[in-house]
Amino acid sequence: MIPVIVAEGLGPVAAVKSSMQTLKKEWGTALMGNFSLGMFGFLLMLPVIGIGFLLGTMISVPVAIAVAVPLGILAVLVSATADATFKAYLYSFATGKTLPTGVNTSTMREAFSQR
Repeated sequence: MIPVIVAEGLGPVAAVKSSMQTLKKEWGTALMGNFSLGMFGFLLMLPVIGIGFLLGTMISVPVAIAVAVPLGILAVLVSATADATFKAYLYSFATGKTLPTGVNTSTMREAFSQR
């Protein structure tokens, strides 16, 4: 929805409708359940959890919190940025707009095959 608001200048309700129409047109309803970079975010959080656990058991809980919370925030920000960037690229691809140099369009086509 964010790429639609930015690229098309639509309001929230119109952006949701436009975004859903574009996704259904390009990939069908199977895409709706597969559209996430959740695994990437999960993998980023694993080391943070491990570091927090180790620091909590080896040093102290306050030190673990002081280190793990900023790392967790950083991991969430990186994951959210990657997700938003990918969705913007996917929206651009779905609407026929030019993608930045280096973005593999065949990967975009294959990103969400129906299961």
